[in-house]
Order: sequence, then C-alpha cells, then structure tokens
Amino acid sequence: MNKIVSISVWGSNPQYCIGAIKNAEIVKKLLPEWKCRIFVNDSVPIKYQKILYTMDNVEIAEVDSDDTYGMFWRFYSMFESEDN
Repeated sequence: MNKIVSISVWGSNPQYCIGAIKNAEIVKKLLPEWKCRIFVNDSVPIKYQKILYTMDNVEIAEVDSDDTYGMFWRFYSMFESEDN
C-alpha cells in the first residue's frame, strides 16, 4: 500500500499555501512513515513552493494548470500502482 496524503494547492492565497505547509508538518508528526504529495501549478507563489521542496516528507507534483480543476488533482495519486 502506498502511504500518501494527497493535497491540491492552487492560487496565491496564503491561507491555502500555508495550510499545505502546516498539513505536511502534521503528517510528518502523526504519520511519520507516510509521504505528503502536494499538487501545485504555477499560480502557487515560489516562496511557498520552496518551503515545500525542503520538507523531507513532501513530494511536489507540478500540474499543468489547463488540465483539470485544481480540487481534483489530489485524486491522481489513486490511479498509480504501488511500483511507482
């Protein structure tokens, strides 16, 4: 079983960008064996992306903003096999 907490973040609202960072910190504390996969597009400010990139329990997945509405990106993780 892949142990992933999947989150979508888009836009520049600090409430959601900082919320993603705080969620990743909570995942590390409560679920230390799990990874936090955060889907972002180019609308998320670089300063928040840089913080996420430094976190050892976070995987960043960059999404082309024209593909699908952001709230659905987090479901991409459901469609991968355990080998990925």
